[in-house]
Amino acid sequence: MRVRRQLPGRQDLAYFIPDADAEGYWGHLWAGTLSEERLAAKLSRRQRLSVESLITGCFLKPHAGRILEGGCGNGRVLSQLALRGYDATGVDSSLVTVEMLQRCAGHLTVLTADVRSLPFADGDFAAYWSIGVIEHFEEGYLAVLREANRVLKPDGVFFISFPFMNALRRSRVRRHYYGSLDSNHPPGRFFQYALNPPTVIGHLREAGFTVCAKIPQGFLTGCADELPRIAPAIRRLDRARSRTGFTSAAYVAGDTALSLLAGRVLSHSLLIIAKKTGPCTSSASTGRTHSPGAAPRTSSSET
Repeated sequence: MRVRRQLPGRQDLAYFIPDADAEGYWGHLWAGTLSEERLAAKLSRRQRLSVESLITGCFLKPHAGRILEGGCGNGRVLSQLALRGYDATGVDSSLVTVEMLQRCAGHLTVLTADVRSLPFADGDFAAYWSIGVIEHFEEGYLAVLREANRVLKPDGVFFISFPFMNALRRSRVRRHYYGSLDSNHPPGRFFQYALNPPTVIGHLREAGFTVCAKIPQGFLTGCADELPRIAPAIRRLDRARSRTGFTSAAYVAGDTALSLLAGRVLSHSLLIIAKKTGPCTSSASTGRTHSPGAAPRTSSSET
């Protein structure tokens, strides 16, 4: 059960859960999602519709350069990129997760690594996917952006998604719907933030990136998160989508369409596509921590 609290004087939400220990939580999550046999079958099958692969193809063709996924989890995106001919490498901080992927999907290149200190040379990759990672660093995520800049080639593409403060969440914060965080008595262990997009965009600029596009994602997840009365129905729909390739493609297509139509109001996540256009600024390269909810360095028109 996730508990949400708004942060005093900021436009962010903090999520707390009872057992957010990194290794234990993520290893248990991915290991408990599917049996290893079913996971192996899933990772060896090309999906009819892979949004991440389609987006990647708009910027980079197979064999045009290596792709990194930082925080690859159960390997869903990594496998779809590899099955479409991309030279894709994944890293994850959970040893349990990496060992599971190595057993289930020997065709994938997966390493245990911290996305804040990657074991790769400068400019090794043409593109980098970061899906639902930066929000989990309670102390701030600038080190993740710094490393992304370092391992990307000039003009390399950075695809980064995170839970964001959509219009409904911002409205609820103004009405104190979630309750304020008492830092002396947190309601559990920190799990993640829902981040303010102008702040993230400002930090991307500090880290040497230029934003190309912003795409809301996960409309149905946002509905389940914010509208508890319909959450059980959405979870049943989510479980049903894995029955066949057709139902999975239909779910993804419907969710994508809803996100494009009304995503700024209710989608759970925001995908930012950015290009490396320069080095980190001095503040980012030194790893100076910015609060995730600090005052934005960009105008409100950029959200």
